[in-house]
Amino acid sequence: MAKRANLGIYMRTLSQVIDTTEQMGERLNPYFEDVKAQTQGQKELTAEDFATIQKNFHDGVVLYEANAKGLAEVQAPIQVIGMHKLLVAAYRDFYQGCVQMDASLDYQAHNVDQATFEAAEDQQTQAMDKVSSQVQRILRKLM
Repeated sequence: MAKRANLGIYMRTLSQVIDTTEQMGERLNPYFEDVKAQTQGQKELTAEDFATIQKNFHDGVVLYEANAKGLAEVQAPIQVIGMHKLLVAAYRDFYQGCVQMDASLDYQAHNVDQATFEAAEDQQTQAMDKVSSQVQRILRKLM
C-alpha cells in the first residue's frame, strides 16, 4: 500500500521554498540591477563589484538548486499531484535561468554577455510567473 503524503510536511516545504526564494530574490536584486545597469552602459562595475556579485549569485544558485531538489522530493497530496509536477518543472526552469544568468558574467574579465544575461532574465521571469500560478492553484485546492 502506498504511503499517503503528509499535508503538514508538504505545506511546510512549499512555504519554505517560497519564503527563501523571496528572501534571496530581495538580497540579489541590487546586484542584478547593478549588472543590468552595466549592460545598458549606465554603470561601470569594478573588480570588487564583480567579486561581490559572484559570491551572492553563487549563494542564490546553491539555494535555488536545494529548493528545486526539495520540491522534487516532497510527496504531494494526491489532489495536487499534477499541479505539483508543473510547479517542480517551473521552479527547475527558474533555477536554470539563474544558472544561465550567473554564467553570463565573466568574473575574471569583468564583463557581461548581454544577450545571455537578458535571455536568463526572461527565462526567470516566465518561470517565476508559472511558479506563482501553480502555488496559487495548489493553495486554492488544499485550502
